[in-house]
Amino acid sequence: MPSTNGHGSKPERVALYLRVSSEEQRKAGTIETQLEVLRDYAKREGLDVVGEYPDDGVSGLTKFHKRPAGRRLLADVGGVKAEAVLVYRLDRLGRSNLRILDAIDRLREAGVAVHSIKEGIDTGTREGALQVHMLGFAAEIERGAIEERTRDGLHRALRDGRQPGVVPFGYSVERNGNGQDSFVIVPEEAEIVRG
Repeated sequence: MPSTNGHGSKPERVALYLRVSSEEQRKAGTIETQLEVLRDYAKREGLDVVGEYPDDGVSGLTKFHKRPAGRRLLADVGGVKAEAVLVYRLDRLGRSNLRILDAIDRLREAGVAVHSIKEGIDTGTREGALQVHMLGFAAEIERGAIEERTRDGLHRALRDGRQPGVVPFGYSVERNGNGQDSFVIVPEEAEIVRG
């Protein structure tokens, strides 16, 4: 991966940015995995890590400058504290091309380039900027495909008479004689709800 900060020199001071969006990812230790990989990379490259900025349980659709760690990172970086921001992958910056480009632009305005270590991208170069656009569009297409598959799966479940999703407290779901799911009141839970 190129190791310039957009000015033709190898960065010496870097900040690490990490993000996971779901509780499941939090429990699986995904953010710790990102942190370990980024720390190892910085050590191997002889970079001084000046800060770690984890957005744990924050959606990639949330604007970068509206996230707690994203906001702190933008306030802290700049030529003085860090020369580059390391991310595991670009999708840690955002889940849409617009969000990724906005984050990169805000960081660029703060005087730092973004280095995606898994994708080998340095936004401080023209080639890196082109790669960002291409990967951002690919991420957006994949997000749309996931949404479409999820929606189709839910519609199929409903057509098949199944109740997808979370069953509200006070109810259970039972299959009736027609092969359809029906809500059934659970008396003990209903008493609690009536309170």
